[in-house]
Amino acid sequence: MLKNLRTSTKLFLLCGMFVGAILLATYSLIAEKQIAIRFAQKELVGAQYLEALRRVYAIILDDTGLQDSEKPALGTLAIATSQLPRTAKLAHDFAPTIGSLSSGLSGGERHALAVEALAKARDLAAQLGDESNLALDPDLDSYYLQNIAVKGVPTLLSEIGELHSLLHATSQTNPLVGEDPHTRPILLDGMVRSTLDQIERDAAAAERAYGGSQQKDNLAGAIGSMAKAVNAYLESANAVVYGQVGSTSLAPSYANALETINGTWTISQEELKRLLNKRLSNLLAKLRRSLALNGLVAGISLLFAALTYRQVVKPLRQLEHLAGRVKETKDYGLRINFDRRDEIGQLANAFDAMLDELASSREREITDQQRNDVMQTELSRVSRLTTMGEMAASIAHEINQPLAGIVNNANAGLRWLNKQPPNIDEARSALRRIVSDGERGSGIIESVRAMLRKGKRTRVKLDLNELIVML
Repeated sequence: MLKNLRTSTKLFLLCGMFVGAILLATYSLIAEKQIAIRFAQKELVGAQYLEALRRVYAIILDDTGLQDSEKPALGTLAIATSQLPRTAKLAHDFAPTIGSLSSGLSGGERHALAVEALAKARDLAAQLGDESNLALDPDLDSYYLQNIAVKGVPTLLSEIGELHSLLHATSQTNPLVGEDPHTRPILLDGMVRSTLDQIERDAAAAERAYGGSQQKDNLAGAIGSMAKAVNAYLESANAVVYGQVGSTSLAPSYANALETINGTWTISQEELKRLLNKRLSNLLAKLRRSLALNGLVAGISLLFAALTYRQVVKPLRQLEHLAGRVKETKDYGLRINFDRRDEIGQLANAFDAMLDELASSREREITDQQRNDVMQTELSRVSRLTTMGEMAASIAHEINQPLAGIVNNANAGLRWLNKQPPNIDEARSALRRIVSDGERGSGIIESVRAMLRKGKRTRVKLDLNELIVML
């Protein structure tokens, strides 16, 4: 089917297929980049929601309970997580637990409620990380930062808050007098130290992954300060556990630990948002550059296709037009005269060479025809002369016979008349033969004239015996 299409149609189909391929590649590129962009945008949503979660942690860890000025913060998280339905549900179920902390509970009951609230807050942070894609972050630097902001710091706050709540409860209800009062505080001490070590390892891994920056230097300094404050609090907590000091001495170190932890959390969240915004900007910039590059390639390709059309189809049409003129006019002196070195130029040169050969062949044919005409004329003349000679010889032969008879009969008549006495009868007979020979000669001439005249010839029967007798 394609072999019967014109070259212009084939080029148009080729350009159409190329443009279709460019559009398909552009669509695939946009779809791929959109996936990465939406992924980063969802991470940014999660990073923003962490700020609301940080305020909720501050409410839970406040020893004075929920203040009226802090109540609006209870609904902030549910509103902030409206774009993340599963996280929003956890936040909605979480609000009553936080509200119960302001009901005036003390001792073991408040400790149990605080532990429950911290566990739910940690679950909420984990759900937030999972649903907002922060836990699936593919980049190393932001991966380690999200470990700190989504897992490490919330876990550390939950563990240190539980420890402080336990120690605060024991100072009121004296539960440490019971069986093995050191077990849970020591266990929480180890968990806090393990979580703190994990945060420091994640920070060091992020530093190694992409090198230092001012923000990461700030984060490293904040983590160092946090580690000192937490270790100082743990030392004070151990002193309380073993009865060396009272629980009231924990307040300054606890407040300092919470302050440094919140500062570290704030810095980690800001750095995480900065990296996510940077990644999102890079993705958008790459998408714009890719689209511009695809547009440039498509434009150049279409321009090249237009030039190819002009350089291929137009010369081919000129060759086709010239071939038609040569066919109509038989003028082999026409030329295309393309000054090109490509295949079209070679074809044009071959076509001109063919016309030169045809022109030369035509000239040779005309020359040969003229020579043949001259030869034919000469042959005709020679043939006519030969025919005339043969005819003249035949006529001479035919006429010579009656003339010879006339001469002989005339001589015979003279001899008969010269005799003494003259033989009149023989002379008369000789004269009759002379008359007969004369009529015979006249008949021969009339027969030749009749043969040269146009018209129908009449055939008659001839008695050969009489002809012999006459001769």
